[in-house]
Amino acid sequence: MRTVITLFAVLAICLLQASVALAHPPSDIEMSLDNKTHVLTVTALHQVHDYKSHYINQMTVWLDKDQVITQKFSSQTDNTKQFAQYIILDAKPGSVIKVIATCNRGGTLEKTYKVK
Repeated sequence: MRTVITLFAVLAICLLQASVALAHPPSDIEMSLDNKTHVLTVTALHQVHDYKSHYINQMTVWLDKDQVITQKFSSQTDNTKQFAQYIILDAKPGSVIKVIATCNRGGTLEKTYKVK
C-alpha cells in the first residue's frame, strides 16, 4: 500500500511540474507613446501553440506611481503576441509608464518606458 501511495505522489509531482513548465511569462514587452495623440501602444511578446487556451490574460498600466489601467483578456491577439492600445492623457516628458503583462498559466513580466 505504501508503494502505491508513493507512486501516486511521484506521478502527481511530475504532472504538476509539467503544467508549470508549459506556463511562461511574456518574453518581452514593447511600448511606444505618440505624444500628439497620447496613445500608448503595447505589444507583449508571448509565443504559444494555442492562443485561446494559453494567453496573456491581463495587462496593468502604471503612470509614475499610479495604476491607471487594468485590462483583462480572454484570449491572445495571435500565437506570438498580445496587442493593446491605451490613451494616457496625463503622460508628459519625464513620466515613467510601467506595464505588467501576466500569462493565464503563470508568469509575469514588467517593463518601463520613460516618456520623452
